[in-house]
Amino acid sequence: MVKVLILVCALSLPKAECQPETARAVVRGPEAGNATTCMFRGQAFLAGSAIRVGRNEWVKVLCQRTEIKGNVG
Repeated sequence: MVKVLILVCALSLPKAECQPETARAVVRGPEAGNATTCMFRGQAFLAGSAIRVGRNEWVKVLCQRTEIKGNVG
């Protein structure tokens, strides 16, 4: 599974530095089965939500894998 995070970052923040720790707001979206679905679900979730993005902000959809494959330990 893939965790969907929607980050609202300052326009002055470089894209590479827009992370959960530096974002102005972080919203967890619905889980997805893969990265492509994550992007679609993240955008759809944002469009249907009450999240407002200011003139000096931009949005980044971050997809993080939540499962570990193989043997651990």
